[in-house]
Amino acid sequence: MVIGEAPAPIDKEGRYDVAARTFDEANRMYPHVTLTWNAARAYHNGGELPAARDRYRKCLADETLPAEKRVQAVDYLVEVEVEPCLTHKAL
Repeated sequence: MVIGEAPAPIDKEGRYDVAARTFDEANRMYPHVTLTWNAARAYHNGGELPAARDRYRKCLADETLPAEKRVQAVDYLVEVEVEPCLTHKAL
């Protein structure tokens, strides 16, 4: 496995919860913004929006986040903060 990539079986099976926790654990041992980013994406894809939000915010606070990922992180952060509000209003 390359650092920053989800293990193929976990990702292909849609086990985003396992992937996210794997990235978090790797990030605790070897802190890197790419691991934070991948945890955010896995939490997001798995529907764990508060956890995704927290990781997107960590990414944005890291100066080493590439510009293209910074733009995506802002977009995704808006998505995870607005989506629950829209769902709540629809009920």
